[in-house]
Amino acid sequence: MKIEKVDENKVKIILSLEELEMRNISISELQMNNSLARNFFKSLIEESNLDEDFIDNEDSQLFIEAAADNTNTFV
Repeated sequence: MKIEKVDENKVKIILSLEELEMRNISISELQMNNSLARNFFKSLIEESNLDEDFIDNEDSQLFIEAAADNTNTFV
């Protein structure tokens, strides 16, 4: 897993399909804007120690731009 802060409101998260499998989550689940996807990305941001840079409240919106490539990587 690789996480980089793009700007004050955006992070880029790169995961392999194997990492998604280990976390028991599918690409289709991540592409939906639901509580499962929100909690998953929130946990990744907390793991990366970037959580202090982001204000989180339940009213904030999560926008996911998801893409898979030919190398079994999910961005």
